[in-house]
Amino acid sequence: MHRPTTPPPGAPPYTRELGLLRRRCHILREKVWDMNDRRERFEARRWVEGHIGESFLTASADELRRLEGYLAYKLKHGHCPLHEHDNSDIRYKKAGGSTDARNRIKEKLIEMFGERCVDCGKSGIPLTLDHIKPIALGGKNELGNSQLLCVPCHVKKTKTDSRIAFKRHFAKTFPEKIAKRRALAAERRTQKPRSQG
Repeated sequence: MHRPTTPPPGAPPYTRELGLLRRRCHILREKVWDMNDRRERFEARRWVEGHIGESFLTASADELRRLEGYLAYKLKHGHCPLHEHDNSDIRYKKAGGSTDARNRIKEKLIEMFGERCVDCGKSGIPLTLDHIKPIALGGKNELGNSQLLCVPCHVKKTKTDSRIAFKRHFAKTFPEKIAKRRALAAERRTQKPRSQG
């Protein structure tokens, strides 16, 4: 079973209340994600940072109380209360992203460019339809924004796109935390390194 490590430097001072909150959040988090699976653990970390702006270990008591509510709600309903009115399926279909529309785009791309991955150039392997500019970054479900990628190339591109989308989301949702982190980074750069000896 995955257990949180020692809090990093800069984490809030440990108190009994903070410890109990961390433990309750930890239990809820393990019910939502399999923390022994590297991919799910990464998803859990991103989800937590995207919802409270802090990692699980550096969050304050207020942030952990909020996180506990979000996790309990997600466990019961499958999503947190912040996304109660989201309907990604409808939004996606309105933008022309139905299965039929995607299949038509894929067939058109094969007709135009052949059945090969545009990144590595391999052919005769399963191909997936990819958005050149991701939907999360404002891209559209249309032919001009689509390309064919093999699964490994698609996974690699999606990781990069997800990182960019997450950074933009974080900067938009938690501007004060970005400013604080930049100030701390600038302060560290100006500090003289300790002499060794």
